[in-house]
Amino acid sequence: THGPDSDVWGGCGASIISPTFALTSAHCFGGGLTPCAGPKRVRVWVGDLTMSNWHITGGANTSFSSAATLICSPQFNGKCSGGNDIALLKLEHAVPSWVKPVPLDLRGTFASTATGRAVISIGFGSTEQQAGPGVRANVQI
Repeated sequence: THGPDSDVWGGCGASIISPTFALTSAHCFGGGLTPCAGPKRVRVWVGDLTMSNWHITGGANTSFSSAATLICSPQFNGKCSGGNDIALLKLEHAVPSWVKPVPLDLRGTFASTATGRAVISIGFGSTEQQAGPGVRANVQI
């Protein structure tokens, strides 16, 4: 969202990678001459959510939100095509046990067998072809 107390969708998604971290794109927080300019604190929402007029509402028992602090890659130069377009969101509160983080292969054991293979990324967000919340998109990378 636009800030730690906000329910207004900021335009990007994220993946929960541990109970206290989410992974997202650095360009969501500014690019060009002002890479990762902010906001530096946001709210991360997970679960059964409804979005109306860019505002997020959570379900009674199957949603969770937490304030989070932005940690951008210091190598991000403001250009999505330049690589290093990655950021972490450090959650103030751990996600509930019903949230299953996406496991990351940080040792690189999968990388040797995946090199050169296509990966499909799926998420919600605005693209150059389609704009607006609630539009699911996928891209082969």
